[in-house]
Amino acid sequence: MRITKVFPVVIVGLLLMNSMAAADWGTGEKATTEVAGSGGEIQQTIDKIKKEYPEIDAYLAEAYAYAVFPSIKKAGLGIGGAQGDGSVFQGGSQVGKVRLRQLTVGLQGGLQAFCEMIFFKDEASFAKFKDGKTELNAQASAVVLRKGMSGNTTYSDGLAVFTVTLKGLMYEATIGGQRLKYEPLE
Repeated sequence: MRITKVFPVVIVGLLLMNSMAAADWGTGEKATTEVAGSGGEIQQTIDKIKKEYPEIDAYLAEAYAYAVFPSIKKAGLGIGGAQGDGSVFQGGSQVGKVRLRQLTVGLQGGLQAFCEMIFFKDEASFAKFKDGKTELNAQASAVVLRKGMSGNTTYSDGLAVFTVTLKGLMYEATIGGQRLKYEPLE
């Protein structure tokens, strides 16, 4: 493929990601670089996900730890990206915050906001996450549930991921991954 055909797609994709990062494009939620959301916002997110996936009660009761992302914003056109901030809990108490970044390449277009919960099955999977060695890639995408899929979810590599779309529409057939950066509360 010639560079003159790829360049406009790259520019538009980068502009979409930049506008996504700079603006609140209709989710009604405030962008933040601090701990994502108040306790009320975190509980509202958990309630939204419970409504779609009642089985997360078992995950909340049994997981070693979990992360809650009230809003992840995603945009793409050829090249796409997503970002969101979340809170990390262990034993019912907040122990840190987490930043999610995603880069995708492939057939895609649209804008979307979604919430997400990531459950860590055991101490080893949580330690790997805290050390910055957790990356959700194409292999982990099979464990990311969408509405209407089976409730018989199991952990994959110590992780279980639940997502619920908040607003927007995104069509994609892409390759990419989510990168997570943990920061403990001091």
